Amino acid sequence: MKIGIDIDDTICKSEETIEPLLIKYDREVLRGNGIIHPESRYFHKFDWTKEEKIVFKTKYFDEALKDAPAIENASKVINKLYNEGFEIIYITARNSARFGYEDTKNWLIKNNFPINNLIMDGNEKGHICAKNKIDFFIDDSEKQCMDVLNKSNSFVIGFNIKDSNYMCTNDWNDIYNLIKNNIN
Repeated sequence: MKIGIDIDDTICKSEETIEPLLIKYDREVLRGNGIIHPESRYFHKFDWTKEEKIVFKTKYFDEALKDAPAIENASKVINKLYNEGFEIIYITARNSARFGYEDTKNWLIKNNFPINNLIMDGNEKGHICAKNKIDFFIDDSEKQCMDVLNKSNSFVIGFNIKDSNYMCTNDWNDIYNLIKNNIN
């Protein structure tokens, strides 16, 4: 059986790592207006121009991701599933031209995550899950979870989100139980 797993904010504390840099950049380099849209994520919380977002991404984003910590129990649970014979496929929207395949693979290895496959530039994960016949899919994005739900036969698990269309949890031990209890 195949498990498709997002990386940022599903197994990697990306936003938590990036947010202090966003605030510092806004205060020290830009206008210092602070967070304007608290319900948004990453640089979308601020009133930055497209060019300012690009500069931030280029200067800080990728370097910060290299040292972002893993989410608690994610590696332990994924390794357990891997050792039980599940195929682990990471599906990330990370841009391979910016934070490349090798950087992402190195982060996974450094943080003790098993790898069967790594798919970059995964902005439409529903098609990717359908094409790769993913049995279980885990992501922190409501948009991606709904895309997968609508375009594939994957069992969808939302991580750190609430939606009544699929199973949701914020605990990797719960994810293990959801997968084990929903094997056909």
